[in-house]
Amino acid sequence: MIVFAVSGWSGAGKTRLMTELIKLFHSRGLRVLAAKHSSHEATLEPEAKDSRAFLEAGADSAALLSGTELMQIRRGADSAEAARFLRDQWAAYDVVLLEGRAFPDVPFLEVLSENTSAIRAPRERLAAVITDCEDVFPRPRFGWSDMDRLITFMEEYDGL
Repeated sequence: MIVFAVSGWSGAGKTRLMTELIKLFHSRGLRVLAAKHSSHEATLEPEAKDSRAFLEAGADSAALLSGTELMQIRRGADSAEAARFLRDQWAAYDVVLLEGRAFPDVPFLEVLSENTSAIRAPRERLAAVITDCEDVFPRPRFGWSDMDRLITFMEEYDGL
């Protein structure tokens, strides 16, 4: 299983990297779980206003099923319980991509831009840097045109 977190400052390109990686892994026939960590309350609004009402009434989980899509919010006692629930789902996927720093024990890909050169990922878990800047970095650097090479790196990565 391939598991990486993507870190970086707002506007650096985290979502761009995640979507590029998802497309490439999907094109190889791999099942991908993508999750975003947010400090804001999750919402299914406006399409799922009833689901939000269910949560507010005390439901531990509320979902919206529409055709082939399922959106679910599950309430945990704390952020650690919510993280455990997500981690329990990993086994069903070939690739897990996490945007944010909710799982500090996984390897990180740090996205940097010309305006955002400070690394946010935990240094001891930093696996690689994704940027077109030519600075010297403490880990391997991949440019935006190196996505196939980055995929190979991720497939072969075996810790720090």
